[in-house]
Amino acid sequence: MSNTTGGHERVTAHQQISKKNVAVSNLVVLETMSDQITMNLINCIAKGATNSENLIQLLNISPKQYYDRSSKLLKIDLIKRENGEFYLTAFGKLVHNSQMKVALAFKHSQKLKAIDILRSNTEITEHELKRLIDSLIDDPELMSLIT
Repeated sequence: MSNTTGGHERVTAHQQISKKNVAVSNLVVLETMSDQITMNLINCIAKGATNSENLIQLLNISPKQYYDRSSKLLKIDLIKRENGEFYLTAFGKLVHNSQMKVALAFKHSQKLKAIDILRSNTEITEHELKRLIDSLIDDPELMSLIT
């Protein structure tokens, strides 16, 4: 199903992946990953659960839910199937890593808001700001992302 906007036909991201030889766009990946079951599926595959039976059981989903999500992930090249088992592709590993960084940001969102407030305070010296940020953030990866 496509929408018409201003005389131009608009195709949804999921319609794009059903067409052969269409380059995967950011929108297609983001739209696919916006589903919680799909995110959980990618996480399980990244942690080593690789066969259909295990994934369905681990995620507590129906076979239809599983096959809908896994076929989309295969079409956009986030996962590959070898000998009946699923693995993340190089592209899938990068997307999964990005997903983990977003999850890390959400986990620390209150601390990140506090840092923004501290940074906007012109009365705090750079040295004091660094000390306060160091006391708020103990995760080295998160620290490297915000400094």
